[in-house]
Amino acid sequence: VNLANQNFSSSKTDEQNARSHVGYYLIGQGRKELLGKIGYRYSPLESASILFNKVPTLFYLLPIFTITIVSAKWILKLFPELQNANAILYYFTALLITLITSEFVILFTQQIYALIIKPKPLPKLDLDQGIPSELATNVVIQTIFNDLDSVEKLIEAIEIRYLSNPHKNLYFGILADLPDSSTPNKIGDQGLINFASQRIKDLNFKHGQELFFIMFRERTYNSADNNYMGWERKRGKIHEFNQFVLGKETGFNFIVGDISKIKQAKYVITLDNDTKLPPKSAKKLIGAIAHPLNQAVVDPNTKIVSSGYAIMQPRMSTNSESSYSSIFSYIFAGESGLDPYTRTVSDTYQDLFHHGSYVGKGIYNIEAFEASLENRFADNHLLSHDLIESCFAKCAIASDIELFDDFPSKYNSQSKRLHRWIRGDWQIIDWLLPIVRGKKGTYKNPISLISKWKIIDNLRRSLIPIAQFILILIGYSLITERGHFLWTTSILLLSSFSVLGVICSIFANLPIGFSASRWYSSLIIELYRVLRLIAL
Repeated sequence: VNLANQNFSSSKTDEQNARSHVGYYLIGQGRKELLGKIGYRYSPLESASILFNKVPTLFYLLPIFTITIVSAKWILKLFPELQNANAILYYFTALLITLITSEFVILFTQQIYALIIKPKPLPKLDLDQGIPSELATNVVIQTIFNDLDSVEKLIEAIEIRYLSNPHKNLYFGILADLPDSSTPNKIGDQGLINFASQRIKDLNFKHGQELFFIMFRERTYNSADNNYMGWERKRGKIHEFNQFVLGKETGFNFIVGDISKIKQAKYVITLDNDTKLPPKSAKKLIGAIAHPLNQAVVDPNTKIVSSGYAIMQPRMSTNSESSYSSIFSYIFAGESGLDPYTRTVSDTYQDLFHHGSYVGKGIYNIEAFEASLENRFADNHLLSHDLIESCFAKCAIASDIELFDDFPSKYNSQSKRLHRWIRGDWQIIDWLLPIVRGKKGTYKNPISLISKWKIIDNLRRSLIPIAQFILILIGYSLITERGHFLWTTSILLLSSFSVLGVICSIFANLPIGFSASRWYSSLIIELYRVLRLIAL
């Protein structure tokens, strides 16, 4: 309390706000200072933990690289035919084996850390009495309206999200674009806008207050695609909406709703069309990001969030209805449904580095988000922007808060989704370089080593399926027929270890309260699902 009082000021910055909170010294960055004041003596284990926390990147990446290389060399020695192959082919094969071996090693390393380092829930404000006006928040869905049916479905979805979280100072809106066109305006645009606007007015009348809003952007010419479209699609909508809230000029040319309420918001909860917002989850997200220890502090030199968080990413689970919609979704979607324990589960990047990965659904601080991302990205460059945004606007994983997404019911739908994600992953490869291109020219790349590793890890993961396929072809052409079975089995086993991680994670996150019979029953069901997934 004395330490907190020493840092108290009536006109506080976000950093001073954290330092004047007792939690800063009990569970935050000031803990070392408190222990020094009381003359605390560290045990050998605690001293080792302090050393680990100083260089977590070294302790995370060194075992991964070491075990991967050793394992790959051991696998190569099992097949003497490879030793006699052309040098270029041998090293290419070694590279592919290293690539798919890394998947198992990374999974194994993460599971070990999940067992050693217990996940800690983020501190939160208790907002059970309501959301105060200074923490007002906009809940928004970004979409492209193609027809009246798509409008009707989204209007219903936004009302359901309100009924699940009917809190004062929480407003619900749709950020809409019209379909791409060869002209700035086309027949049918005004009909869609009028219909959507009237449905929003009906919702506000039905609930007796101005809670809902909708905003349309005008199309702009895109020279890369040679058509008219919403500037930068989803990323552009979010950026322009933030600018609108901050009182700046934007491309939103048609707005229905109470503009004064929209502009008083400090935070935005952003959702996809199919993202469900369970009861009380909005209050929990606001309570987490608004806590003094989580307040985002933007470094004045690098313009990166140096402490606290600009983004809170909840745990994303699969909606039960969609996971049982087909045999494909049942096998591939994994665990689904509400977690009755809302337990804090392990996330390696959050637990080790206090720096999670953003997947586009969560809450963010408008001012800190914009300050850290201003002019970072060139136009027509990014399709998938969530991960790279969280490298600048630091993201926390609030794994004890759960939202739900639908899972594709068909293989081709999932393939299209993966194609979009992989395309996006390769588009941010620039940020592995020391100099990158932004909206107003080049600048020195300020993101951390672990952020660069996240980018590399996504690229690595995208290459694994084709690496497996090429390896099987190489093995069948170089290895004698007697070795075909061992070669194929080795490749498939390495591929299967990543799926078997589901079972490891179940043990790592064993919830309290299950009876033994229920637990083993659920484990057998999950094991059966995983075995079918491996077979496919």
